[in-house]
Amino acid sequence: GLDERIEELRGEVSAVYADIAERSPNATVLSVGYLQILPERGGCWPSVPISRGDVPFLDEAQISLNEMLREESTAQGAVFVDVMERGHDACKPADTRWVEGVIPENEAAPVHPNRAGMEATADFISDVIGVPAL
Repeated sequence: GLDERIEELRGEVSAVYADIAERSPNATVLSVGYLQILPERGGCWPSVPISRGDVPFLDEAQISLNEMLREESTAQGAVFVDVMERGHDACKPADTRWVEGVIPENEAAPVHPNRAGMEATADFISDVIGVPAL
């Protein structure tokens, strides 16, 4: 299942952050999590073609993935930036969502952050590192 696949990635993720720390020991390394892609339940077929029964399962998998990234990156000295704020998933209206659906309505790749999502990400990063976003 997805939980096993996330765990299988743990060693690779850890190795990447260890390699960065070794090559750039004085760098401030940020690990930015994933924005919320799906709601906690429900869904929005056909914009995001995931069955209602699978939506909670995939949402939990995303939470697990973000947590694994947090654990492994911070263990190697990186600063994790949590961007998982509820209420901006791909099923929200175009002026509210931060991630587009499979058929984007804003300028963004399918199932990727749109402009508002990237601006929100910049704000989260700014808050964590204490540097104003542009």
